[in-house]
Amino acid sequence: MGGKISIMLSTLPTWGPGHLRYRDNDPNAAGTEREIIFLQAGDIFYKNLGEQCVEHGIGVDLFIMSSTYVDIATVGISPILHFIYG
Repeated sequence: MGGKISIMLSTLPTWGPGHLRYRDNDPNAAGTEREIIFLQAGDIFYKNLGEQCVEHGIGVDLFIMSSTYVDIATVGISPILHFIYG
């Protein structure tokens, strides 16, 4: 077992497994309790993917190159990288 996945993301994944929808990007939410919603994962697909990668010894490189909204809280930082890199 083992291996490596390289993910290059330039837009929000809106099609296929793990597709996401744009979240309500409310600029007035900054500094309020509503801001917490945007800092949490919006879907468990990527959390499960990270757990499966760890189980099978697969490393993940995530490259995000976007000038638009990507939902990093769901796609990368917390769910996948937490399980792989601790």
